[in-house]
Amino acid sequence: MATAGRGTDPLDGSGCEGDPSRECKVVDPTGSVACAPRSDADVGDACAPPTVCKQGLSCVGGYCARLCRFQECAEP
Repeated sequence: MATAGRGTDPLDGSGCEGDPSRECKVVDPTGSVACAPRSDADVGDACAPPTVCKQGLSCVGGYCARLCRFQECAEP
């Protein structure tokens, strides 16, 4: 089960240091983050609940895909 993700960052891993068995992850389709159990599922690996991707990845279309930071659009 995931625990509250206040102050966690799924891209750099901050916020879950107090429990080495957990890492910060996106835990639902709305983008909520939480400290969740560690996973070994890597880029391109199949995923679906309860199999989740490791930190820095998200399950997209049934496969683990890398997350990236949002950047504001620039003028063309």
